Order: sequence, then structure tokens, then C-alpha cells
Amino acid sequence: MVGGRRGSTGTSGASAAGSSAAASTGVSSGGGGGGGAITTSGNTTCFVATDGAIRGVKLESAFAHIRQQAPQLQATDTQLAQAILAI
Repeated sequence: MVGGRRGSTGTSGASAAGSSAAASTGVSSGGGGGGGAITTSGNTTCFVATDGAIRGVKLESAFAHIRQQAPQLQATDTQLAQAILAI
């Protein structure tokens, strides 16, 4: 657990906010990762599937990037991971 932010899913509003933050900060879950986007699809899928037990380096980097770009965002790691998978 990093920064005490691991958690289960919350409100859809927080997830939507996470999705907006992920999109606006250049985080991508797709392959290829053009334009400097952080590619996290495998890390994110494992994280969500294991309820946060498996935490890949790329995903941790994406979380840090999102939180740096959107410090007002109050989303758990799980909410951010689900938002990343949604985009």
C-alpha cells in the first residue's frame, strides 16, 4: 500500500473524476503508448483482479503522475485503476 490510498470501489462520481484526471494527465491504458503516455493495461488489470495485491511499477507511476497533476482528486488506488481501465 502506497500513501494509504488503497481501497475498494467507492462512488461512481469519484471513479468518473479519476477517469477525467487520468485522461487529462496523459495516462493511457492502451498499448503502444504514443506521445509519452504511461502504458499500464497489464499492471492495471492485475491490480484490479487481485484487489490491489499486485502493484506494478508502471501503475504506481501512473498513480503518482495523476496525483501530481490533480492533487485535489480524492480517489483511492482502486478507483484510479478502474478509471484507467475505462479509458
